[in-house]
Amino acid sequence: MNSKTSSLPADKRKLLGFTDNRQDAALQAGHFNDFLFVSLLRAATLAAIRKEGTEGLAEEDFGRRVQQALGFTASIQARRQEWMLDPEAKGPGLIDAERTLSRVIAHRVWADQRRGWRFTNPSLEELGLVRAHYVGLDELADDDAAFETGPAVLRAATPDQRKQALRVLLDTLRRGLAVTTDALDPADVDALANASRQRLREPWSISAQERQRHAAALIIDAPRREEAGIRGEPLIVRGGPRSRLARELGHQKICANDSTRRPIRKSSRPC
Repeated sequence: MNSKTSSLPADKRKLLGFTDNRQDAALQAGHFNDFLFVSLLRAATLAAIRKEGTEGLAEEDFGRRVQQALGFTASIQARRQEWMLDPEAKGPGLIDAERTLSRVIAHRVWADQRRGWRFTNPSLEELGLVRAHYVGLDELADDDAAFETGPAVLRAATPDQRKQALRVLLDTLRRGLAVTTDALDPADVDALANASRQRLREPWSISAQERQRHAAALIIDAPRREEAGIRGEPLIVRGGPRSRLARELGHQKICANDSTRRPIRKSSRPC
């Protein structure tokens, strides 16, 4: 079926597996399809980032650049059947499908940065293939005036210590999806999901059964997990004294005891 002489179209070829249980077969097929989709999306993301070189991939370019890396553009007619619900669409229908896919990909690139949501399939960042760069972070850490009214520990910290602490905070917000972007706005995501099901084929559309990812919020005095519930917990990034963020900040050497800076031990209270 996969030989060079096969007459079967490439998009119709399958991987065959055998099992004596119908439910096991469906489960295995679902996991395999999901793995292929995530691998394809991440490969395109990595290719898009590498193509941009040292400048990296900016947030506003997530959708379009990754879409181009996939080859899922209207100009490549041979590949329309891989992502379009109606590959024969023309005019406004074709343009709308391409724009919708770009927005869906931007949403998925953001959602894929969420910490630990795929335990058996580490992200590109966890694998050390990509890293986030925060524009203006060095300048902010060096600006003493910006911390004049801030906590004493930050006023006394060196620029490098401030940078480490700010990066921990920003990484936590980004991996928790506590960011402001149209790609994670609940109203925009709901409208995008409906549009995608009308123009895109699965898995590139956002199905009605899929758990959508929305922007979260950093909460210091957050409710307990059982109170937040299954739906509410993904929308919370905990920032209280017992949170993961507090523990990671506690490991940074920016806490002071009198005039002597010292790292916080694991048994100590975070600063």
